[in-house]
Amino acid sequence: MKYKLLLLLLAILLLSACATNNTIRKPGTMKTEESKESAPDVSVQKKSDKLISQEDLKLKKRNVGIQTKGDYILVIKHLFKLFHYRDGVLLKDFYIAIGLNPGDKQAVGDYRTPIGIFPIVGIEDSSEWEHDFNDGLGSIKNAYGPWFIRLLTNPDTTVSKRKWTGIGIHGTHNPNSIGTRATEGCIRLRNADLIRMVQALPDNGQGAIVEIIE
Repeated sequence: MKYKLLLLLLAILLLSACATNNTIRKPGTMKTEESKESAPDVSVQKKSDKLISQEDLKLKKRNVGIQTKGDYILVIKHLFKLFHYRDGVLLKDFYIAIGLNPGDKQAVGDYRTPIGIFPIVGIEDSSEWEHDFNDGLGSIKNAYGPWFIRLLTNPDTTVSKRKWTGIGIHGTHNPNSIGTRATEGCIRLRNADLIRMVQALPDNGQGAIVEIIE
């Protein structure tokens, strides 16, 4: 009789131990599942960032092949960026200011930056130039910074098939305008960035191409 009671007691103890083990495992499993559910899903954001960067890369490399030898400058207006390539390799990129109004230039005085593929005519010393921006401040000294990179904007080079004069890449008296729509149609750089680019361009810019896209 005592032997049977001992076996029964042993069986009860074994059953209790199994129940305790199962109880311990389940919370552990549930905790793992809960942590997975509560963890932020960053996969969508990472995928989105990747797509954005790939799209920017396509824009940056657009038409670099038109001049695999020499200097090629790509201006992407909606990014407010200028990319300077040499032999198809990116040398430097800079933030810029562009025409006050969006879209391709259609008329004189419309404050739009023309779209097209423009050879550089030359680089001129503009350190003494003055300009009145019709903003009530009168004529501004050194309005164009130290250099003016003049572009050939005629019916053969503009998307609009029209001729424009006075279009170029230059510096500014107002560095706070960089990264905005602010110009009468030219491309505006910080003076220090303009100096870097001019120093990098050989032969007074001759042979270099500037492409401006929206």
